[in-house]
Amino acid sequence: MVWRLWRRYQIAGNVSRRHGQGRHRCTTALDDRFLRIQALRKRTNEAHALQNKLLRARGRQISDQMVRNRLRESDLRSRRPAKVMCFTIIDK
Repeated sequence: MVWRLWRRYQIAGNVSRRHGQGRHRCTTALDDRFLRIQALRKRTNEAHALQNKLLRARGRQISDQMVRNRLRESDLRSRRPAKVMCFTIIDK
């Protein structure tokens, strides 16, 4: 690995990454568009609900974190459920 980088530096003068090198996206542009439209239609949707809608509509299983990442790329945020502290009688 290091040898290849050194060789590329000697030949080209830089070691920048080539296009097409990296992890493939698990969602297509249509999937991303679907998530964006669904998030805009109902702003109170949680990431888990959007995940289920994508699975039912397009048959694609992705994590709720991936939904948040895709919405963040479009400058949107998914609603995350609030964690409420349980109060007891002593706390009152």
